[in-house]
Amino acid sequence: MRSNNPFLPNFTAHLPLHGASSSSVSSSRAPVLGSRPTAQLERQKTLSDYFSIEEVPRRSYTDQEFADIARLINETGRESWSRIPRIYTVLRLIDQVVAIDAFLDLGMNDFWLPFHTSQLPKSLSAFYRERFIQSQNVVLTTSIDLENDRQKEHIRFKPGESFPFTVGDRLGAGGYASVDKVLSPWSGRTYARKRFRRTKVKPSDTQSFMNELKILKRINHHHCVELVASYTDSKYFGLLISPVADCDLLAYYSTVPNSGENMIILRSFFGCLARALQFLHDGKIRHRDLKPENILVKGNTVYLTDFGISLDWENLSRSTTTEDSAKSWIYCAPEVAQYDRRNSSSDIWSLGCVFMEMFTVLKGFTVEDLRKTFRENSGRTRFYENFDVAMDWLDKLNHHGEPTDNEVARWIRNMLVIDRSSRDTAQALFLSIITAGRENKSMQNTGLFCGRCCSDDHDIESSSEAASDDNTWARDV
Repeated sequence: MRSNNPFLPNFTAHLPLHGASSSSVSSSRAPVLGSRPTAQLERQKTLSDYFSIEEVPRRSYTDQEFADIARLINETGRESWSRIPRIYTVLRLIDQVVAIDAFLDLGMNDFWLPFHTSQLPKSLSAFYRERFIQSQNVVLTTSIDLENDRQKEHIRFKPGESFPFTVGDRLGAGGYASVDKVLSPWSGRTYARKRFRRTKVKPSDTQSFMNELKILKRINHHHCVELVASYTDSKYFGLLISPVADCDLLAYYSTVPNSGENMIILRSFFGCLARALQFLHDGKIRHRDLKPENILVKGNTVYLTDFGISLDWENLSRSTTTEDSAKSWIYCAPEVAQYDRRNSSSDIWSLGCVFMEMFTVLKGFTVEDLRKTFRENSGRTRFYENFDVAMDWLDKLNHHGEPTDNEVARWIRNMLVIDRSSRDTAQALFLSIITAGRENKSMQNTGLFCGRCCSDDHDIESSSEAASDDNTWARDV
C-alpha cells in the first residue's frame, strides 16, 4: 500500500532497473529479521533487501552499505548508475529511479549532496523534488562531510566505522606520519592522506599534528596545499590534502635538463614561491622548514606543504622566538643553527638556499655539483657553514647559461645575508622578481620569473609601498 503521507517514501513499489530482473532490483517484502532461518541470514544480500519493508524507513545508511549497493547496481549492467549509489537510493525511496539519467546528464554525482530544491533536475516535478529534499538525509553519511564541509569541522568516525575512500599508493613516510593516495568513491577525486598514529607516539608528535591542522585551516592560497578535511578514527588522526603532487621540487630538478618546457616552468617558480611565502608572512605564519622536499609540483604549479612545525604568531606580540629548532640543517639559517633569536627572516634564508639550487639547475649544473663544492670546503653541505663558497658559486654560475637568469643571483644575495635584519622581506623579494620579469623584454623567449597566476593581477606601485612598510616592521621585531 502507498503511504498517505506524501513525504514518506513508497516502499512497496519501485520502478525496476532497465534490463534487470525484478528479483534483483525491484522492492520485495522480506520476513521479519528475527524469524529468518539460519540459511537466509547467511545468504548474500540482494539489492532489494536494502529497500524492503524491514529496512525502511530508517535513519541512515552506512558507507559500507552504499559500497554494497553500488556493487549490486553494477552487477545489473548499470555501471553509470553504480557511480551514484546515494542519489539512486533517494530516488528509489521516493519511487523515481526513472529520473536517475537526468542527474547523470547534468553531470551530477553524490558529491553534490545535499541538494537544494533549485539544483534538482527540472524533469522531477515540484512534488517529487520536495520528496527528494525530505528523503536525502538518510544518505548523508559522515564520510560525505570529508569533502563537503566548507567549515572544515573535524570528523570523528565511530568505532568499527571504516575509512570510506579507496586507498592507493604510498606517497611517503617519515617522522611521525605516513602519506598515501586515496580516491573518493563519489566525487572521483584523489587526495593525499596524511595519517598519524594515536597510540605510542610522543606528545610532541601529537602537537605537530594539531599545529599542522590549525595552520592548514587558516591557509587559502593557490600555491599552498589545501586542507580538504581532518578526521579521527580508533587508531589514527588523518588529514586529507589536495592536490596529489607529481613530485617534489628535489625530484623535479632532474627533469629540467631534458625538457625546455620544464626549464621555463622552473623559472616561473621563483615568483610563485616568493608570493606564497609573502602570503604566509602577511598572515603571521612562519613555515620554519622550507626545503625542496616540502615544495610540491603538480603540472606547472608549485605548492608549499608540510606545516607541522610552522609557527602561528597571530596572537603573539612579536614574531621573534628562540624555541623552534632547526628541522633541516642544510637549509636552516645561521641564527637557527645557533639557537639564537629568529623571526620570519629565517624563512627567507631557507628559501634563498632553495633559490640557489634552482639557479644551479637553470645554469646547467646539478645540486650534487653544488654540494660537492660545499663538502670540499667544510666537509658538510649546510649553506650557513659554506657562506663564502656559496657566494663564489653564484659568481661562477653568472658565466654560464642564459645571461637573463643572472638576475636571480642578486635576489639570492639579498636573501642569504648573515645579519637577519638585512635580508629582504618576502614582499620586497616578490616585488624584485616581478619587476625584473616585466622590465626585461628579452625574457619573452626564455620564460618569466613568475607565473601569470601571481603576476598578472599585481600592482607594483602599491607593493612597493607595502614592502617598505614591511621592512620597517621586520626590523622592529
